[in-house]
Amino acid sequence: MISICIPTYNRADLLDRCLSRIEEILTGNNPSQIIEVCVSDNGSSDHTREVIARHQPLIKHFRSTRHDTNLGFARNFISALQLATQEWIAVLGDDDQAIDRILETLVQASQSSKDLVILASENGERKGARDQSERTLSLSSPKEVLRTVGIFQLTFIGNLVFRRSAAQPLLANLTTDSAYPQTILAWKLAYPNGADFIDKPIVVADYAYRPWVLSQPLYTSLDMARILTDAHKHSGLGFFEQSRIYLMLLRSLPRAIVLDRLGKTKKPLFDNPYHSLNLKHVGLAYQNSWLMKWLASIIFFLVRWLPLKVTTCVLFPAKENA
Repeated sequence: MISICIPTYNRADLLDRCLSRIEEILTGNNPSQIIEVCVSDNGSSDHTREVIARHQPLIKHFRSTRHDTNLGFARNFISALQLATQEWIAVLGDDDQAIDRILETLVQASQSSKDLVILASENGERKGARDQSERTLSLSSPKEVLRTVGIFQLTFIGNLVFRRSAAQPLLANLTTDSAYPQTILAWKLAYPNGADFIDKPIVVADYAYRPWVLSQPLYTSLDMARILTDAHKHSGLGFFEQSRIYLMLLRSLPRAIVLDRLGKTKKPLFDNPYHSLNLKHVGLAYQNSWLMKWLASIIFFLVRWLPLKVTTCVLFPAKENA
């Protein structure tokens, strides 16, 4: 009943660790339901192909595909989901490690009447805020989703479980010029019926192997703001609620601009429309609120034109500049 989909690129050893952990859990639990593992290789040049070939006979239900060239993260994410044949889809990063209770939590998620189930994580805006109740909540609208779990919870692929029959028809037209295709898909599935939230994680994320984190301020301040802007007409958010989230995202904009001026925001591994950080992109990201667009424009001009030495010293710790 459950497909575990893993998009991967040039991280054979991490994929090996991820698949080995899944094998260990499947062997130890002997699940009564079908657990399918789907891997989409984005044209890796390392030994990813050999890793997949070695694990394929060890997992009873295993599907894989390989692209001739790197299509970008969003397209590979879509490819991984298109491999799924079971009714529920969970997506793991190739650097994620499944926890012991992953099957129990996924089976619980598969009993939802919604098309989207959101899981907990130990990171993001809810870090340190999780209680021990492991509660399950039915969130009736996108507005309630944002109020309860926050927008950052929707950016981590290991937090999202999709109903395949609802998700796969949306994949052909899913935006691919974003670092967060999973968030866009989640928004589409949350409208108009909301989602269920299960306060349990299924993976431990290993941030030591994420080379794109240097571009994170760029993604946060612009890409996430654009997603919120696009979703606003369906979310039902009021002016103050939307402004509060925009302000959270704007906090990353000065760092993104300084990193861009320092030449450190190299073209990331993902397709993204914001390789060039300019006023037009800022305006498009915050266009739903004239106040936030105005504030973002002021931040852009100030940080772009102030002496670089001043802004660098203010925004980055001394050891980061060393």
